[in-house]
Amino acid sequence: GYIGMPHIFGATNYLEEWLAPVLAGPHQAAATHALSSGPGSASMEWMLMGFSVGLVLVSIYLAYYLYNKNLNATTKLREKLSGVHKLLLNKYWVDEAYGAMIIRPLIYGSVFLWKFVDVVIIDGLVNGLARVAGDASDLLRYTQSGRVRNYATIFLTGVVAIVAYFIFG
Repeated sequence: GYIGMPHIFGATNYLEEWLAPVLAGPHQAAATHALSSGPGSASMEWMLMGFSVGLVLVSIYLAYYLYNKNLNATTKLREKLSGVHKLLLNKYWVDEAYGAMIIRPLIYGSVFLWKFVDVVIIDGLVNGLARVAGDASDLLRYTQSGRVRNYATIFLTGVVAIVAYFIFG
């Protein structure tokens, strides 16, 4: 609390000096500092300090009265201000809004990426290529018999076809 001490206690308000360049322009900062250390500022500071201390004391007494002395008054006040009570009880519905605007779209987007992009496109492409390679190997399997005579016949048929192409083609 020492960094924000009022001028009336004779202390330097380090917080005010540190924030002065940010909160006001150069001419305004000098004028604001001159006003805060002028003769009228002491009464304003005393008044603001008294008001804030009085507000704290009233709040302490009100809390003591409502929660220790008269619990019926608390119930009546809650019933009378039911809308405010519901608003505060539900924490301004921030969690629900966060869930609706951020969490649910992320979940729906993630499910879409998983079920469509990953399963249909990526897995479909990989599995499709594997299926094509498997089908091609099933067809080419019949060309492999292990008999040299069959291989020589196929080779000779290919050579005759190429020569015929160049002669007659």
